[in-house]
Amino acid sequence: MKRLLIGIGALLIVAAGVWRFGIAPGQFAARFPDGWKWEVNSIG
Repeated sequence: MKRLLIGIGALLIVAAGVWRFGIAPGQFAARFPDGWKWEVNSIG
């Protein structure tokens, strides 16, 4: 049973890597256009 759970966990990690780098490679960087910046003025 423990070996099965380790196998399922490894499979999920591999699937996440394939999803991140293979299926949706540019999706996360496309949120902000080039030259975009963020400034915060705070007292603290």
